Parts: sequence; C-alpha cells; structure tokens
Amino acid sequence: MNGAFDVLEERLKMVDLTLESVVKMDCLFRNIEDLSHLPAIIKKRLDGRYPTRKAYETTFIRDGINFQIDAIAYKG
Repeated sequence: MNGAFDVLEERLKMVDLTLESVVKMDCLFRNIEDLSHLPAIIKKRLDGRYPTRKAYETTFIRDGINFQIDAIAYKG
C-alpha cells in the first residue's frame, strides 16, 4: 500500500501538490481484508487527515497488484 502512496505522491508533485491536497480516494483491494491496514497508513502519510474514501474489492488484470488508489486532489 505504501508503494501506491509513493506513486501518488510523485504524481502530485508534478503539479505542485502534496498528499495533503487529496480530498477523495477510491481504494481498490485484491483482498478487502487488507482494508484494516489503510487507516494507519492514511494517518501517517496524510498527517492525520482522512479524505473522503471508498473501498472496493476487485480482480486486477495484472498479477502482483494488490492495491490501487484513484484520487482527486484540490489545488486552491
């Protein structure tokens, strides 16, 4: 999961945003039971901010993907 947040953080930097700019996340899990790890990661990576989020369990096309984030960030 941290790897997905790393990629998101890199992409946000490209447009002068940070993870704290994220206002909505769709979190896709290969195994929805992994959702229990997400709050601690969000607390650490987003400085305790919890954006609106949804969680889904899905089958990914490629092997090796266990988690994906689709995010919306706001630049005021």
